[in-house]
Amino acid sequence: MGTPKTYSDKLTIVIPLIEPYGESMESAIQISGIHINYLIPIQKKIIQYLFDNEPWTKVGQSLVFANQKTYDKIEVVRLLLEDGETKRYEFWFDISECYGR
Repeated sequence: MGTPKTYSDKLTIVIPLIEPYGESMESAIQISGIHINYLIPIQKKIIQYLFDNEPWTKVGQSLVFANQKTYDKIEVVRLLLEDGETKRYEFWFDISECYGR
């Protein structure tokens, strides 16, 4: 018997990012076609991409139901390495098509 293979390493998901990159409910990053269990790793990768892999920490997350849609709002703090200050950001994800799957 061979070693079991995992397909997650071969999975590619394309999520169009349009400015202003989920900074509000109106500009939420839409994620669709995946199981709800994969949302958090995908959201994490998107935030890492938007911050060019610079350090950040999630400080809050909430599920928001509005306008007949389901949103995931993630609050993060980013350390600004130049001066040691931190800055708080909110990222909104439209997860309507994934929620409840």
